[in-house]
Amino acid sequence: MVPFADSSALAEATLRFLSDDAFLLETRRKAYAYATPMFWPNVGRQYLDLFNRVVRASQGKRDDRSQKATVAPIHRGQLSLLN
Repeated sequence: MVPFADSSALAEATLRFLSDDAFLLETRRKAYAYATPMFWPNVGRQYLDLFNRVVRASQGKRDDRSQKATVAPIHRGQLSLLN
């Protein structure tokens, strides 16, 4: 990382990446390790785990859902706003 708006530091870092293969490979390895949890399969698995926990937690609360929800009526003027 380089300080914000420091063109000299950015130039030095760029030259180091271009000239130091070991540094480049190590930085790639660290960047990949950092980003792995953010890959879609991992994020999707986390969402699925969350949804499963919500379902399990709500299974004991089925009596609460016996009350019907009410929805406000839709007027034609409101639909024209969607275009």
